[in-house]
Amino acid sequence: MRREASAPDVAIASEPDQFPVRVRTAHGEAYIPKRPRRVVTLGAAAEDWSLQLGVVPVAVEPHYWGGDREGYLPWFRQAIEAQEVALPVIISSYPELDVERLLALSPDLILAPQSGLTRESYRQLSRLAPVVGYPDQPWLTSVEQQVRLIARALGQRERGEALLVERQALLAQYAADNPQFSGVPLAYINAASRVGNLSVYLPGDPRMDVLLALGFVELPELTGLQASRGHFAALLGLEQADRLDKAGLIVSWYSSNRSRRDVESMALLRRLPPLREGRYLAITDPALVMASSYGSLLSLRWSLPRLVSRLNQALAVQPMDEGEANDAY
Repeated sequence: MRREASAPDVAIASEPDQFPVRVRTAHGEAYIPKRPRRVVTLGAAAEDWSLQLGVVPVAVEPHYWGGDREGYLPWFRQAIEAQEVALPVIISSYPELDVERLLALSPDLILAPQSGLTRESYRQLSRLAPVVGYPDQPWLTSVEQQVRLIARALGQRERGEALLVERQALLAQYAADNPQFSGVPLAYINAASRVGNLSVYLPGDPRMDVLLALGFVELPELTGLQASRGHFAALLGLEQADRLDKAGLIVSWYSSNRSRRDVESMALLRRLPPLREGRYLAITDPALVMASSYGSLLSLRWSLPRLVSRLNQALAVQPMDEGEANDAY
């Protein structure tokens, strides 16, 4: 049976910053009078960085798609269990945030730098505790910004910078161990969410940035695309799918195998040389999809062995006929 978190001790990994601390984000300023001990995380990845900065959250937002039945993502649960501390409480966020339960936890900080927190929600939550939201636009906070905001709020800026260096070194090591990725022109797409269009992920999105850090390069035919408002992805009409012809590798994620089959049955995509020749990676594992979009150090340690193995399989695959291709992923 899962134990609910009380106020955990904070493991200090470096000399803490002096408090009080002020952190300004899009909807206002968080005034944090002393080092937080009862932290709630909302949105994506804040729970990972909080944990690595020495604070076990007392509550987290659930992630049932990609997570387990209780809503915990696998790398986060493993990290919590390795510390032999209580799992955080799950705070329901749909159809609306469970404010009453949140109030009962007596939080002294709410972290949501990579979220869709509205101004109304920010003001409501700010009555309960200081809130660190996103710096500019919802769901568009880079990994570096997330870490620096959270580290400042927790009084651990030095440790935050060290974690970013550690993350960069991890990616660099995987790149060095896999020189075959270097210079391969890459397209990362999703064709299942918008009728008549492909979503093309651009640099700035964690999914794309991780692959670029591994040595892949953006497909030249896609450079210059402009992200649609509020996204790290650009829309590309299916009639322009031939811009993907020269990709050394096409990566795409799908919410289900059925969705993958529907997309792969589209004639305009089926004719693409990378798909016909097997230079194509379809990711349907929800946990791996979530890990790729998180880009946190914890999620990378969990996901990179799995992702790199799949990338190597895709690059090494031999041309196959259409029937074989339908069974391959």
